Amino acid sequence: IEIVGWDKNEVHLEAIKSAPTAEDLSRIHLNIESTSERLSVKTEYDKKLWIFGSWKGEVRYRLLVPATAALKKISAINTNIRVQDVRNDVFLNTVNGKIDASGLTASARLETVNGTIIAAYAKINPATKISLRTVNGRCDLTLPKDTPFNVSSKTVNGGVRTDTPIRVEKSGATQFRGGVGEGGPAIDFKSVNGELTIHVTKD
Repeated sequence: IEIVGWDKNEVHLEAIKSAPTAEDLSRIHLNIESTSERLSVKTEYDKKLWIFGSWKGEVRYRLLVPATAALKKISAINTNIRVQDVRNDVFLNTVNGKIDASGLTASARLETVNGTIIAAYAKINPATKISLRTVNGRCDLTLPKDTPFNVSSKTVNGGVRTDTPIRVEKSGATQFRGGVGEGGPAIDFKSVNGELTIHVTKD
């Protein structure tokens, strides 16, 4: 799934279905509902009618949206999600896949079970909330130059790394709380097996 923000006040959706046979292709259905304020897209697959045997197929989506659109929930299974230049709140969730979000400017909720999360902010304000969740996978977060922030982390196997000195308020085997500067966005990271790395750009 690829979602890109653009400067037009309209939505453009490209969906490509693929499967090894025409019969498999016919089992994939796209359910699209749209209004002037909302777009809902669901991929539905026919259930197998037999115990043995299988069929294969997939849908690749590319969605162009107004840059100020809110992505209230983008959810997928066994799929990577890529978002670029969306300047409103985003909620991205996948089960087995990578999340790559760049050009962010607002609050973000990014979740994956097995996969990495890469998030980069073009600009940010103190009220921004960043929630990062993984079960197995690292998180890499990039913030603009001189951004103060507060971070809270809970992990079983993992921790928090930064490329700037960080104030430590609480540190234990599974928990960490600290910050850089005063105020700034709140970063909440939770993982079973994963590490959060926070970068602050130099220019």
